[in-house]
Amino acid sequence: MNRRDPETGRAPLHAAVAAGPAGDAPEIVRVLLAAGADVNATTSDGASALDISHVAAARHRQNDAGQATGNDALAELLVAHGATE
Repeated sequence: MNRRDPETGRAPLHAAVAAGPAGDAPEIVRVLLAAGADVNATTSDGASALDISHVAAARHRQNDAGQATGNDALAELLVAHGATE
């Protein structure tokens, strides 16, 4: 669950958060966190899953409030599991 892509440094948690709040992504995030995924792991360029969720929420805040709210909820879930800002 903490295996990293050798080129990007992304772990499954990064990919699940990047998928956003639609579909199964929130449940996948919960499962990964429950299984012990490193909530503060960073990609090769230094982005954490929390960073990814914050950027996605900001990107959608103006045009898609539902998407922004879903990304905010993912960020709250990450923080509840120990993600640091």
